[in-house]
Amino acid sequence: MELAMELVRMNIRLYLSSEQTCNYLEQEESRSLFVDPAIKINSSLISQLSQNGFRRNGSLLYRPHCNHCNKCMSCRVICRDFKPSNSQKKILRKAKLLDWKLVPMKFTQEHYYLYQKYIEARHIDGDMYPASEQQYQSFLICGDIPQLLLEIRTSEGLLICGAAVDCLDDGFSAVYSYFDPDFSQLSLGKLIILRLIEHCQSSQLAYVYLGYWIENCRKMAYKKNYPPMEFFNRKQWISEPVNHNADMDL
Repeated sequence: MELAMELVRMNIRLYLSSEQTCNYLEQEESRSLFVDPAIKINSSLISQLSQNGFRRNGSLLYRPHCNHCNKCMSCRVICRDFKPSNSQKKILRKAKLLDWKLVPMKFTQEHYYLYQKYIEARHIDGDMYPASEQQYQSFLICGDIPQLLLEIRTSEGLLICGAAVDCLDDGFSAVYSYFDPDFSQLSLGKLIILRLIEHCQSSQLAYVYLGYWIENCRKMAYKKNYPPMEFFNRKQWISEPVNHNADMDL
């Protein structure tokens, strides 16, 4: 209950959504706990909430809060102890001629066109299609918190990958990544995570937060490939994801 007491002290309200069909688990109902959207999001707040299993989507901070299921677990990589696997070393070798850097988050047509190409190639059947400039900005850019944009370019300077990253007190939160489908053989989604881990290691930052992981969900299986990791079970961070019946404690 420490988080709930701190939010009360800060005069921050939480709202519980109504139940709706789960996007990840068939025959399940889901609902989420939202931080009052009128609250200004700053670095301290988003860091504290991330440490308590919350996630950012645009200007909204939320956490799954389902009645009978606790399978959506926030996960984070323990960067200090991470060592790439053989397959991840292969990805890094393939990327040795690619340039990458972290730049301030801002809207550019170059990044938007890449995002649009990615959505049209990979998510034409999803609620993010069709892409628009307004959607891109409202989804990824939140000016009240420190953010960075990870860029990956070819040696000729062609932008082939981008990732929006929130800067936390103890590391990075990977918000969303997009890449040129013509370069999918380079495993750019995996490369982004590896580069973020590398940067945290060199900067002595503890964690890369990867959002929510669900056991037996194919779309999220990749998130467990960066051990050692920790998973938040609504009360504490644990080294192994163990599903418990959901409870109502914050």
